Amino acid sequence: DPNIAAVVCDLQMPGVDGLDVHAAIQEHRPELQDRTLWATGGATTPTGQAFLKRPDVRSIVKPYSGKTLRDAVADRLISSG
Repeated sequence: DPNIAAVVCDLQMPGVDGLDVHAAIQEHRPELQDRTLWATGGATTPTGQAFLKRPDVRSIVKPYSGKTLRDAVADRLISSG
């Protein structure tokens, strides 16, 4: 959908993980990379932990409030230009 303004995605999900979603965004919608926010309850794998430490990756830690989510999404939209 070309009207997607931002993506909020959990890092760990059954069947597919955030790293798979990130790879799909890079391949199919790279313009959304800077407008993606990753939600996590704490990355449990070394790969997930390394992903969250990347300077281009923004995340919020669960549980979070509605205000925290709104502020984080707004920040991603503002910083992506």
